[in-house]
Amino acid sequence: MNIISLATRRPVAVTCCVAAVLLFGFMSLSRLAVDWMPGLTLPVVAVVTVYPGADPETIELQVTNQVESALSTLSGLKSLESYSMENLSVVIATFTADVKEYEIMHDVNTNLAALALTLPSDAMTPAVANVDPRMFPIMTIGVTGKGELSQVELTRLVETKLKPELERVDGVGKVSVIGGAHPEISVFLDMEALKANNLTALTLSELIATQNAMVPAGNIEDNGTRYHIRIGNALTGAEDLKNLVIGQKILEPPLPPLPQPVYLRNVADVVEGTSPMEGFARTDGKPAVGLYIFKDSGANTVRVSSQVRKAVERLNAGAELPLEIKLLTDQSQYVTSSIDNLSGTIAISSILVIAVLFFFLRSWRSILVIAFAIPLSLIIALILMYAAGLSLNVMSLGGLALGVGMLVDNAIVVLENIIRHRRTYGKGLIASAVDGTSEVGLAISASTLTTIAVFLPLAFLESTAGQWFREMALTVTFALCASLLVAVLVIPTMAARLLVRRSAAADAGETEIGWILRLQTFYLRTLRGVTARPWLPYLLLAVVVGGGAASLGILPIELLPAADGGRINVTLTMPPGTPLTVTDRISRQLEEIMMQTEEVHTVWAQCGLQGDDIINILYSEGTNVANLQAELVPLAERTRRSETIAAEFRNKFAALDLEGGQVRVSADLIADAMGEAFQSGVQIHLQGEEYATLEELAVAVADGLRRTSGFINVVNAAEERQPELVITIDRTRALMGQITAGIAALTVRYGLTGLETTRISREGEEIPVIMRPRPEDIAGIEPLMNFPVQGMATAGQSTPPPVKLNRIAGWETSEVPLTIRHFDRQRTLVVKAGLDGIDLKEAERRVRAVLSGITIPPGYKAELAGVYDTIDEAKSELFMVLLLALALVFMVMAAQFESWRYPFIVMITVPSALAGGVLLLWLCRQNLSVSAIMGLVILIGVSVNNGIVMIDMINRLRSSGLSLDEAINSGSSYRLRPVLMTSATTIIGLLPLALSSGEGSELQAPLAIGFMGGMITSALLTLYIIPVTYRYLSLIGWRNAAPDSGRPVPPQQIQSNLP
Repeated sequence: MNIISLATRRPVAVTCCVAAVLLFGFMSLSRLAVDWMPGLTLPVVAVVTVYPGADPETIELQVTNQVESALSTLSGLKSLESYSMENLSVVIATFTADVKEYEIMHDVNTNLAALALTLPSDAMTPAVANVDPRMFPIMTIGVTGKGELSQVELTRLVETKLKPELERVDGVGKVSVIGGAHPEISVFLDMEALKANNLTALTLSELIATQNAMVPAGNIEDNGTRYHIRIGNALTGAEDLKNLVIGQKILEPPLPPLPQPVYLRNVADVVEGTSPMEGFARTDGKPAVGLYIFKDSGANTVRVSSQVRKAVERLNAGAELPLEIKLLTDQSQYVTSSIDNLSGTIAISSILVIAVLFFFLRSWRSILVIAFAIPLSLIIALILMYAAGLSLNVMSLGGLALGVGMLVDNAIVVLENIIRHRRTYGKGLIASAVDGTSEVGLAISASTLTTIAVFLPLAFLESTAGQWFREMALTVTFALCASLLVAVLVIPTMAARLLVRRSAAADAGETEIGWILRLQTFYLRTLRGVTARPWLPYLLLAVVVGGGAASLGILPIELLPAADGGRINVTLTMPPGTPLTVTDRISRQLEEIMMQTEEVHTVWAQCGLQGDDIINILYSEGTNVANLQAELVPLAERTRRSETIAAEFRNKFAALDLEGGQVRVSADLIADAMGEAFQSGVQIHLQGEEYATLEELAVAVADGLRRTSGFINVVNAAEERQPELVITIDRTRALMGQITAGIAALTVRYGLTGLETTRISREGEEIPVIMRPRPEDIAGIEPLMNFPVQGMATAGQSTPPPVKLNRIAGWETSEVPLTIRHFDRQRTLVVKAGLDGIDLKEAERRVRAVLSGITIPPGYKAELAGVYDTIDEAKSELFMVLLLALALVFMVMAAQFESWRYPFIVMITVPSALAGGVLLLWLCRQNLSVSAIMGLVILIGVSVNNGIVMIDMINRLRSSGLSLDEAINSGSSYRLRPVLMTSATTIIGLLPLALSSGEGSELQAPLAIGFMGGMITSALLTLYIIPVTYRYLSLIGWRNAAPDSGRPVPPQQIQSNLP
């Protein structure tokens, strides 16, 4: 007894199994992680080294080159990219996909350990991090104070009260504080007073440090008691510092020659204030402190965000903290909206599929049997998703929505065949269920395997774009496997119990649904006509393929469709060297425009500040760059999409005087999250040995792009230069004052940045004491050059008097690169431009036209990069998947038919499917993106299914004794309704996905549209081109009928009515 017979005859056991599946399904659903996108495995490591006060060229020479050298020997290294900028070196190493993450981190840390002795002493230890999109914050919170709360108090409350409270929330991995003001005691030196009291800044710094001490000194026993000893006297604050005795002087006549103490207040102004602000942070125009919320690895984004929201609501409702806490961005809102939207799409698709079934069947019992396959297959898929460690996200749910229409295909074929055995052969319901299912079991297994043969290779994609579709491929594979299992085990069991029990004679006497009979008659008549003119379907195929090829040539190209994430990012870039006050003023104008927009909920502005997490350091900008975020109200509450609002921002910003600044406005959630490799636009990388030559080439390329229509906001990295003041020490003159170049350099450095002498502990807080010159002493180049430099005392000599810097040094101004970029250890200049009304394909053509007019010297190269590299990587992978899918589909069919010939007949439908998909993409004005290409690749496995079951039926009829033409006509006529039903359920089931405009639908819509177009053309051509090709090849000797135990079925006995 085979498994089909066993399941059909044991309905209670099957019912129990179904109940168990439902139970485990709901358990899996409750435990599945919920996220925006699938987790990406990126073999990318970033090494970040902070070197305070260093210029880009120094960073390149002393830090970046050494880090690159240490990483260049690692095995599996694919590419090295580095950025040397003021204070910071960032080296990004990309490895091949086969290298394990733990191996990468171990090897990188091992190689960097040796750098500790060679990096500059002031450089911080390199920080290493694996670049993972999951490292980005899931929430951004803005905190402002109530009443007269100062920025210092606000920052203290955030760091000591609010941050620990949020870090205790289950699932929160880290909370990073952005901005704020910290207390600092400044000691502003009076250089003349120091000189008059025979003091130097260095001796004063040492004196303050040694006078602020409380040292554990051991233990002592006295009268049987053991005491722990602390000795010293710690400073308590600014007043204590002012009254600190730093020396003495003898009173001059006519006063008595008595010693007079010298206090710190006599030679310096001691001021308790805040550390100098190197940027700003604002929420809706108010000074604020920002918080970035990071989740634990593997935590449920929606659940963590919900817990954080509850904590924020509780803190806002309480009176213990005088803070106003506002949620600025929340990734879970988009995740929830996207999942709700896709879940609704699945529900609507299911209803439409059931409606299609009713249209064809007109029997609620038959509909119930087939429709049950949808929820049961989806629940089994959820169990397999949980077991495989997948999450519920936009891509996996999109896979389920994509597969809803296909989940009933196998059930339709099985039930049709059960009814055929019931009515044609007069069998009982159980015998019909067993024999009918067994007869088509191999055919539906083959058709399911051909689809899986396309989806499984997608699971092995390694590119960034490809990895996003991996979970979709696995999800659809799980659902299709479940639908096959349901079709061969559950459907026959239900059919044997739910279909009406009546005699075969009564069944035979029933009338068929009228329109189906008329359609069958029409189809047989046209099929005979086409058989007489076999060139006709091939002509139609040629027209469809030609139209698809023509459409492919004019389809605009993009990487991924823009996603409306309810957020608009604005980047203001002022010319290098722009003071913070100017950036602040222009930023306020932009913020005001954004806040006046009706759909904007909150506006967050940040400039120059960075948190203590690696991501913020990695993407830190100078004080000439301000990043603004406008969080919009949910899509359901607004009538305009984010891109329309962003276009309005661009128009309003263009009317402002930006004082030389440039503004970039983006509303694409995916591109903004993933960086420039996903952002639409052109990047030209120029590489070579001589930097001057690279600059000339960059100027030529930038000028060419500016003269070419279709390009806007052209940015030439060679033009991004930072003003630099170079002070050159005359070593001979300096040595006469017992001054070395190093002493002069450190004096200027500490004069500008300040020198931390000590820290004062107060109420659990460490307050730094910074010694620096008075602001007026260094307020410009001339005062700086008049700054006194103290020489060092040598053996047997007294301390020399200080010398003004301009007596031992000269100066000149110049411009240096703002950022020095390397690619594979070669200096690289980048020219970037946005697109204005043209797509990436047309942009590439125009860029190549510009480059063709520029003479590139030998040893230099100019290449398109950025999004083009990402597209090329995805295209190469998808082309490989396409070839692999074709091969696997062919092999599955060859194994099923036990023939090399019939697969060729079925594969004729593939070109028509691909062409139809491209045609519908063009008609719907869609771009050719990775999503659209994915839909076309999937068509290869799905479009052959109807041909498989049609040829299988024709072969069985020929084996049972029918002539060639009778078998073709009978088999084609019998498979007419299953072909139409399976195609209609798939196409109609995809309509909600194709037409959806809610959150998360942008990636699935092109895939669904291309898929629908291919299914339409392949279904229509299958009905004619398969029979015609089969007949022609049989007549010329390609006859290889598959064995079958079924009985001959005369065409007149073929019935399509279901009870």
